[in-house]
This record gives sequence, C-alpha cells and structure tokens, in this order.
Amino acid sequence: MLQARRTIPHETGFPVALVYRDTKSPQAELPDHQHDWYELVYVYNGQGTFLIDQSLYTMREGDLFLIPGGTIHHAQPDELVPVTSTALFFLPSLLPIAAGETDAQPLATYAHASQRRHYRLSLAPEQQQTVADALLAIQQELHTRQHGYRQAVRILCLQLLLTVYREQRRDPSAASPPPQVAGPVWMQESLRHIDAHPSADLGLTSLARKAAVSAAHYSRVFKQLTGMTVSDYVTAKRMQRATELLLHSDHPVKTIAELCGMASMPYFHRMFQRYLGTTPLAYKKKKLTSGQD
Repeated sequence: MLQARRTIPHETGFPVALVYRDTKSPQAELPDHQHDWYELVYVYNGQGTFLIDQSLYTMREGDLFLIPGGTIHHAQPDELVPVTSTALFFLPSLLPIAAGETDAQPLATYAHASQRRHYRLSLAPEQQQTVADALLAIQQELHTRQHGYRQAVRILCLQLLLTVYREQRRDPSAASPPPQVAGPVWMQESLRHIDAHPSADLGLTSLARKAAVSAAHYSRVFKQLTGMTVSDYVTAKRMQRATELLLHSDHPVKTIAELCGMASMPYFHRMFQRYLGTTPLAYKKKKLTSGQD
C-alpha cells in the first residue's frame, strides 16, 4: 500500500530530530516514505540498499546519504548483516542564513546533491570520524538538555553540514570513483525511465518488456531491491512530479494530471488525497502561503 508522508516526531518549536545508532531491520522499515524534512544518514556498519529518488545505492560502512525534503526514499537493510546508522532530520528553519552569503549556505549540500542526482558520499576515515563525532555531540546535547542546548545543536548541525559541503567539493581535479549502485543495469535504466516519463505507460508488463525480462522476474527484483511494488513506486513518483508542477508551473490541475499519467481527474484527486492528505489546490495554496518549496 502506498504510504502517506511520514511524520517526524520532534520537540515543539525546535525542528530537529535524531535517531542515533539504530540497527535496522527489513521488517521495521517503511516500504517507502517522503517528508518535508531534510535528512542525513550516516552508516557505521552493515550492508543493504538505499533507494533515493531514482537512484539505487548499496550501503556500506562510512557512507553518508543526503536526502532533500520531499524526496522519495527507502532503506532496505540486509537481513544477515543489518545496517547500523544514525539519521538526522531537520527543517530549514532550524538553521540561520546570513544575508549576502553566496556559497556554503546550510542547504547547499542538498542543492548540490539534487543538481547532480547523486545523494551519497563515501567518506575517507578522517571524515568518517568527524561526522561520527558530530552526530554523537548532537545526541548528547539532545539527551542532556543543558542550558543552551538548542543553540548548541544548531551550531553542531551547521558545522556538520559545512564538513559535508567541503567534502563534496574537495579536490575537484581528482578523478572520482564511479558510484556504487545496486541491482542490474536494466533496473537502473528502468528507474531513470520512470522518473523521466511519468505520463508514459508504466505498467508492469510495459516496463518488463522494455527491460527485456519477464514480468515475474522484473516484479521480484524490483521488490527485492526497492522494498516497493512497481505500482506503488510509479504512483509515488507521479505524485512527486505532480507536487513539483503544482508549485513551479501555471498548468491547471487537469493538465498536471495528464502530464503525470493519471487516467482521470477523480483518480488523480483520490491518489493525491491518499498520498498527501489534501487536495491538489489546497496543497498548492498552503505551500505558496507558507513560502515552502
């Protein structure tokens, strides 16, 4: 079943949350989720796969994942060698932005990841220790709640994001290793096809034919690697595209439904309500009124 947007539990008036050194279980993971919070995930050990947007990554020790707000993602830990990781969640309002800054903004790391469509950093040992120490310090501040802990957490988050920002841009002349992706080539191509052509025929039979594999094999591998059924993933991607068009185009709702491959307006409204908990026009009004992208 398609999941509604995940709610992130947090302290009232303080938009940050931390799930510290959690060992993942395939049974406990949501089949897919999406939220407005920005997320940073650091892997201490273990194995698994991580679906972020249309990219499917392997997970390994020392990996750091950046998940911009509103991005579909799902972790699939290995049953025999489960992943232990920390997840940091925050909203942009947590972090101050100085007037006149042109780079190194707190969210520049996420903008960079979105532009490149590459959401993982494989950290060198020294950076791994720096990130682990920063997450531990945030955990201690949130746990002890000493006077000034909110300001301390803001500072620690800014320092952490600056470390990641510099790591993204270190030695640009050096050759970067190819990204380690999970699954067969046809799966990577299929995910890109779904992302680029939301209005196309994206049924199981059509996708399997394009991938030159049987429908049964396609369905089995897709669920194994992403944790989602084909239909749930396609619907999630179409709803994500619909929200982008609502906020960044002047298209009427009927046109947006067509561009997102929705068979009819009632079906589009039903799926949008189910996925986002509101109607398309109410969603657009709320986001534009609040100034959120």
